[in-house]
Amino acid sequence: SLTGAGGIGKTTIALAAIEAITKLDQPPYDVIVWMSARDIDLLDSGPKPVTPRVVRRRDIAQAAVELLEPSQRSEPRFQPEAYFQDCLARGAAGPSLFVLDNFETLENPADVFSWVDTHIRLPNKVLITTRFRDFVGDYPIEIGGMTDEEAKGLIAQQSARLGIDSLLDS
Repeated sequence: SLTGAGGIGKTTIALAAIEAITKLDQPPYDVIVWMSARDIDLLDSGPKPVTPRVVRRRDIAQAAVELLEPSQRSEPRFQPEAYFQDCLARGAAGPSLFVLDNFETLENPADVFSWVDTHIRLPNKVLITTRFRDFVGDYPIEIGGMTDEEAKGLIAQQSARLGIDSLLDS
C-alpha cells in the first residue's frame, strides 16, 4: 500500500514502479491490471471533478472483465466477482499485479480491502494507493511531505514552465 496525503505523488510512484517492472529482463508479472476509483483529475488548469467508474466490488470485478476479456464472459452464468476472485488467487494469465488507485474513494473501502485480502494469493499481488492509513498491506510505504527545499525546487520548475516565475518571490 502507498499511503499519504492527496497530491503527494502516490499514483506517480505507482506508475514509475510499474514502468520499471515492465522493463526488467524477467518481470515478476505477466499481467498488470490498473483500476482507478479517482474522483478528481489534476490538470494544468486545476482540479476537475470526475465521476468515478470503479466504486464498488462489482465495479472492480466488471472493470477486470472489460480489461482482461475472458472468453467465458458472454456465458449466461458468468459471474464477474467470482472471475475476479479467481484472478486474485490464480492470476489473470500468469502472475498478476492488480493496482487499485485512489482506494479511499470507493464506497466501502474496508469491505473491498477485506474481499481482496481474502482472495489474493502469491505470486499475485495488489498495490493500493490511498489517502487512508487504514489499509496496511504486506509492504506499507508511507509517502510523506516534501522538504522545504524540494517544494521550492518544484515551485521554481513549474513556475518557469508556466512562464510565471517573474511573478513569484520567496
